[in-house]
Amino acid sequence: MKGRPGMALLMTLSILLILSLGLAKSFEDRALERRHLEATRSRFLLENLSRSVVRGLIQVIRQAGYWELVGSSQGIKRFPPGVIVPLSEESGISNLSVRSLDSLYNLRQIYKPASPQAKLLEQTLNQIYAGRAEQSLAPNVEEVMSAINDYQDLDSDPDQHFPYGAEQYPQAHPVFEVKNAQFDVLSEVKVLPSFVRLGLTQRELEQNFRVIGDLESHLEVNNASKAEISAFLDRFSGVGEPYPNIGRLKSELLEVLSKKDPLGMEPTFDHPFERRGSVFEQEMANRGLFDQLTLAEKALFVGVPKLVEMRFTLHYGSLSRQVVAQMRLQFGGKGKGKLPSVTGVTLASLQVY
Repeated sequence: MKGRPGMALLMTLSILLILSLGLAKSFEDRALERRHLEATRSRFLLENLSRSVVRGLIQVIRQAGYWELVGSSQGIKRFPPGVIVPLSEESGISNLSVRSLDSLYNLRQIYKPASPQAKLLEQTLNQIYAGRAEQSLAPNVEEVMSAINDYQDLDSDPDQHFPYGAEQYPQAHPVFEVKNAQFDVLSEVKVLPSFVRLGLTQRELEQNFRVIGDLESHLEVNNASKAEISAFLDRFSGVGEPYPNIGRLKSELLEVLSKKDPLGMEPTFDHPFERRGSVFEQEMANRGLFDQLTLAEKALFVGVPKLVEMRFTLHYGSLSRQVVAQMRLQFGGKGKGKLPSVTGVTLASLQVY
């Protein structure tokens, strides 16, 4: 390089530039790594915190009672939507809601033509479409039932009750093979092309269907609104056996079942649902309604739920997450005029997103 000082300087600067770029890339990678670690740490903290909140709410249900948390004016009704209830200096929850899932339609069925469960599925879908602002075309319910049968039965043969093709669904994209076992999560129904063609939104799916708990639906009347009671009765109207009287008695049932304690201090209905229960159940007996209902119809109405879903927004510093927990409740003995106490709670699913 002797006699060419400019070239030596240029090479030196080039080397320094390369080193600088390497260091900058290294710092950038480390910054990305730190952000990734911080995001992972925050997600881990939020998930753990959400589990702690759910455990705390479960303890409230066990100690105070389900109705006392959900139905009483002293329960979660004291906290308007949007108001953050602090848990610590850094965290809190808002928009807490708890609902019974028992009244939702369970898709873990094996259908037969003209069966009560087949009619109830059709009624449920008709209710969904009737509630839309724009009219929807009537779905091919038999094709949906055939696909559900095919997916959940234990063999690899085409469904024997409805003639709608083989199990591999070669026309589906991507191609899939069925499970030959019951649904574990509600989202599984979305792999069935015929179910997708129903055009249901995620909200419509979650508000009307479930895949856990009893195959039959039950209405937890103490916390159900008049609109919810009316929709439930409409679903069973016209189904026939074993629910032949619901449609005929709907107006009277709706009138009595919709009554609530105006102060919100006491549950309206007893559990089990019986003629010598609460004053409202006695009113049903005095009107002769109990004598006109079949055993299956009486079993539709309950005072406490077996399945519940909690939803809330979890706040931690500047972060927030939506939490959805589904759980099974077990109830034990009760005192006179009181609902049975919660003796066990099993967490069925927990989603944080």
